[in-house]
Amino acid sequence: VFLAACSCPTPSWEAWQCGATANEDVPTARSNHAAAACGGHLLVFGGWSAGGDVPLAHPELLHLETRCWTHCSTHNAPPPPRGNPTLAYSPARHLAVLYGGWDGSKRFDDVWCLDMDVWRWHRAATACDGPSPRTDHAAVLWDAGGGDERLLVFGGSTGRGSSDELWSLDCSGGEPARWRWARFGAAA
Repeated sequence: VFLAACSCPTPSWEAWQCGATANEDVPTARSNHAAAACGGHLLVFGGWSAGGDVPLAHPELLHLETRCWTHCSTHNAPPPPRGNPTLAYSPARHLAVLYGGWDGSKRFDDVWCLDMDVWRWHRAATACDGPSPRTDHAAVLWDAGGGDERLLVFGGSTGRGSSDELWSLDCSGGEPARWRWARFGAAA
């Protein structure tokens, strides 16, 4: 057995003291939520209430410099409540991209974008077929270079059990409703 020396620094955890803005009751206790670093903020969405029985839909923001929490007030209604979604951030478009999850009885296959310039939610990828509804999946936004951005979604729990599928959503440009899904490894 050969062991390679690791040149990585030893990780350390630091407890942050965070406050609320304008005496808001934030952050909300939750589990199985999604979070993404969005520029100078941490955006949190969805999850299950402290009792674990109510899916959540309200987004909250942590300003990373001041370490103050606030409700994320958007100009329209958020996506339906859900636990176990994924959330990724596009710095090029200043969008947070939400996919999937479930509400305790129904798995979701919808994609939503939060335009962080105008604080408005939009449905995305509505004009094409994509992955089957799922929860407990993983997703990342991949900067493939040259302005090409893709949301990669892997695995998850579907109505048929665990999945080994890898899907790519082209988020590179145009209206989010016209974004297209492609399955990796599928026959061309």
